[in-house]
Amino acid sequence: MPQPGKQWYHVIFNTKGSWLHGDPRGFRSRDHRIHSSGDYKKPPPPGEHAGLHKYHKRRSSGEVRLAAEHHPLIGARCLYFLKSRQHTLLFDLV
Repeated sequence: MPQPGKQWYHVIFNTKGSWLHGDPRGFRSRDHRIHSSGDYKKPPPPGEHAGLHKYHKRRSSGEVRLAAEHHPLIGARCLYFLKSRQHTLLFDLV
């Protein structure tokens, strides 16, 4: 548990075009103006917001994918950044 006055942060990294509005896995728009009834653990009903997802896929310039061999480097850099600012981490892989 965090110490009094401290906060927890759950961080998720996405790349451009990897999780569009209307995504079948669930989604939230900025400030939760639009969101699905589900999330990634408990997906929304099939087809919910399908039109919105199709619209955003058409407008998207495509999904940016990072090579698997870069994942450890990105993770290590994120850990370094947080540790350099004296953040307490629940785990430390470096």
